Amino acid sequence: MRLFVGIALPQDIRFRLSLLCCGLPNIRWVQPENMHLTLRFIGEVGDDGARRIEAAAREALEEAGVAVDVGEPLQVASNFHEPGRPTIGAWFAATLCDPSAAPVAGDDAVEAAWFDPASPPPLAFPNDAVLLARLAGG
Repeated sequence: MRLFVGIALPQDIRFRLSLLCCGLPNIRWVQPENMHLTLRFIGEVGDDGARRIEAAAREALEEAGVAVDVGEPLQVASNFHEPGRPTIGAWFAATLCDPSAAPVAGDDAVEAAWFDPASPPPLAFPNDAVLLARLAGG
């Protein structure tokens, strides 16, 4: 599956663009109903990868109140901090859709705020410290 973030174009724009799609040999043009403006091409991902990216964006909105454009994975690691419940954590790069957005704590957090990766607050999971140290250049 090819995953991207795009904007659907109005029908009149698609029609006008379709009039330009001619005259070049050996070119396969996109059908007008499939025309869109791609904002970010994420790449080929399986259904599972698409669900993870969707989940990361949903978590940012639900847990911190910010809408994000999810980018490349930064780290995938096994979490053994609860020996009876091992999990796998996936951390993604992300860009704020609104650069002036401020995080707001979700229903399971006391507070949410931006911080310098070199001097984080107390962390919930040990693997968070590994990634933050790498991001801080350490």
